[in-house]
Amino acid sequence: MQKIRYNINVKMGFFLVKKNYFFLSTAAIALTIILLYAIGGNSWQEVISVPYAVTGAPEPSRLIRTFLNAFSSYNAAALTLSVLGFLICGLFLERRLGSINFFVLVILMTFFTSTATAVSLLHENWQGFIIVVYGLLAFIVLDFLRLFFRQALKHSLILKRNLFFITSTFFVLLNIILYALGGSTWQNSITNNTARSIANAFAHLDAIHLTWNVLGFLFCGVYLERKLGSGKWFIIALLLTYFTAIISVTSVFSATHWIGFSGVVYTIYGFVIIDFITSIIKGNKAPTNLILGITAIIFMYLNFSFCRVNVFRPYPHSLLFHMGHLFSFIGGVVLGLILNIMQRLKTFL
Repeated sequence: MQKIRYNINVKMGFFLVKKNYFFLSTAAIALTIILLYAIGGNSWQEVISVPYAVTGAPEPSRLIRTFLNAFSSYNAAALTLSVLGFLICGLFLERRLGSINFFVLVILMTFFTSTATAVSLLHENWQGFIIVVYGLLAFIVLDFLRLFFRQALKHSLILKRNLFFITSTFFVLLNIILYALGGSTWQNSITNNTARSIANAFAHLDAIHLTWNVLGFLFCGVYLERKLGSGKWFIIALLLTYFTAIISVTSVFSATHWIGFSGVVYTIYGFVIIDFITSIIKGNKAPTNLILGITAIIFMYLNFSFCRVNVFRPYPHSLLFHMGHLFSFIGGVVLGLILNIMQRLKTFL
């Protein structure tokens, strides 16, 4: 009886999330943009000050300022164009997704489009919600294509099947070959900021840096590719590379002050820990799953303890004393928890 009541509560919660509350999210966000311009003009976001000098250390204020820039407008014409475009997209998407889901989508879209813009420009002198509108338009197009090709994707063996760990092998070999051919400076010839930021993810300071990252990706990649399939794992790895790169550049505001695949690897570390724990709780105690999961976690501990120094420390030194590693790991944990909750909701419905 308790389980039935719990299932009903979960279904009711999911229904509330998907419900359209008279386009509340669209109206609230549009009014927020208008009010901010009416009260503060085109410079209200400057209340968040950022360091003038680029030190290479992560600066949370830069991420906040970048996010707020999206809600600012140069002038009334830019404001009108952005709000009208957003209303058109909002009326379509909020009706389809529900008010809460649409609000979450807009916040995530704002974060990623604003950080991507900051990476391409490498300065704070930009503003406008039009970048979010373009992102929402792209989302509508991709969603249409997903629905159009849904049946083909549903039965696609390339996405579902593990093709002899080809994706994990590809990313490992790519990192090794780039370091073998170009050392730690091959990415310096790239002038475009966005391309340079992505290239930095595949560059490494030295052979030790490279070894830790490729081994970490390999151990976790074998664990995940077996579960997800080579196609899905390839897409996820590409997305993680892109998003960790643009977030890293935005936080330090420099395309040259960081290199390494660690952002991707540490995000995967957090995700694998959550996935392994939840799979054990669900009763998946197959020998292969246990062996691969425990092996990956043991290597994580060694990586946390050694990092790039030659002295072993029994505590996770790399997480405690490297903010980039810590934030990436936390991001992976959060991603794992969100996906697990979404999977449980689908099971109940």
